[in-house]
Amino acid sequence: MKRLARSLRKKYRYLVDARTVTIDGVTLISDKGRIPHYLRDLMYREVYEDTERNVLLKILKPGHRVVEFGTGLGFISLLAAKICGPEKVNTYEANPTIEALIRENFQLNRVNPCLHMAAVTRDGRRLLFNASDNIISSSAFDRGD
Repeated sequence: MKRLARSLRKKYRYLVDARTVTIDGVTLISDKGRIPHYLRDLMYREVYEDTERNVLLKILKPGHRVVEFGTGLGFISLLAAKICGPEKVNTYEANPTIEALIRENFQLNRVNPCLHMAAVTRDGRRLLFNASDNIISSSAFDRGD
């Protein structure tokens, strides 16, 4: 029954071209012009960050402290902040091109985990970040096109 409900919600989201999606109480921007198709599809099917989400839902308790490396769209940090409290969550993102989107997702949820726009390196040095249109392909390494 759960799979059927997810499937129906996915079809509806595609039909209305949903600009936001709510998964486990966290609302994310899913605007076609801003989110790559493969990520929108994961959101529409409610399987975006599935593994991490399920781990958090099982182990996090109010008051726990969380450090996240690779904020992405902010889903995991938002979920952690809703469970533990926003002051208990520090999240790091090296890709400057998605900062506005992350902050909009935080604002949309009225939750503000501590976002650090920086790569985390062993020696603290700064590095050049190669942003790609494909968020997942963005990296400290130049992967080419």
